[in-house]
Amino acid sequence: MIAVTLLASSTPAFAVGVDGAGTKPDAIAPVYHLESGTPSWDGYAHLRLGMGFGRRVAFAGGFDVTLTGAHLAPAWRTRIDFDAIIPFSSASFVGLPGSVLALSLDQVVDIGNSHRSYVGVGAGPYVNSGRLALGAKMLVGTRISSALTGEAALLFTGAGRPVAEVGIRVAL
Repeated sequence: MIAVTLLASSTPAFAVGVDGAGTKPDAIAPVYHLESGTPSWDGYAHLRLGMGFGRRVAFAGGFDVTLTGAHLAPAWRTRIDFDAIIPFSSASFVGLPGSVLALSLDQVVDIGNSHRSYVGVGAGPYVNSGRLALGAKMLVGTRISSALTGEAALLFTGAGRPVAEVGIRVAL
């Protein structure tokens, strides 16, 4: 787990490890914003695995990285998501037609003071059945443990019906 500041920010942040050394964050160490003193889970990468439900049932997998210091509003954080939704009837990993590949830039905010649940929205390029289109995403999640998060998302793929995803995020 590495907390990386990619952009200069008006909200300085530092990582605190479980051992208190403050130099090497681990799986349950949040990043603390110096101004607010509230924890967030910036700088962490997650693998997402689950099911997609659209025209057909599909494998839904992905990868996301939360960017430290990049946000539209003080309480929000920026996340870059890659999603792959592959129908079980596909002969290959990117079997066409029916597969959806997406890259989205998301804004995510915690719900309440517990920092366990969150909601978010995002947009970016989607490849749906071989066609490129602008798509959008709405998501909601809740942390189950320091390494696991349950998440549901609705992807508007730019063509056809939206695809619902339900799965888990595993901290890397």
